[in-house]
Amino acid sequence: MRDERKYRNDLERRFLDNALKTRTRGFWLLVVAALLWLYVLARLLLPPGFLLASGGEHGAGCDDPLLFEEIRSGYDDSISNVCVLEPWPMIFAVLALSLPIGMAGAILYVRGVLSANLSHYVRSMTGR
Repeated sequence: MRDERKYRNDLERRFLDNALKTRTRGFWLLVVAALLWLYVLARLLLPPGFLLASGGEHGAGCDDPLLFEEIRSGYDDSISNVCVLEPWPMIFAVLALSLPIGMAGAILYVRGVLSANLSHYVRSMTGR
């Protein structure tokens, strides 16, 4: 015959361990999303030569940060400054990647915190 108290304590310990693992996974996903946002911020505010991805073959003439780059139009009213146009697809791709990672991280983190708090609440209400 099994000891009910030992069985409940073991079950609660495993539940809390899983809640801690879920919270930790969510935290690290949030860190990855924050690093992706920092990369986007660096691409906007720092000169292209400062980062490893210097902007391809056009990086040599692009000295200003992307956010402060002058937009020049050509004769046919199109933008002729490749320094302005070239980095945007990569920036939007990084932003698009960071959104689901951040959402998953937030969901996992909140789920882990709520599970641990619920377990502590149940334990305090049952008087164990």
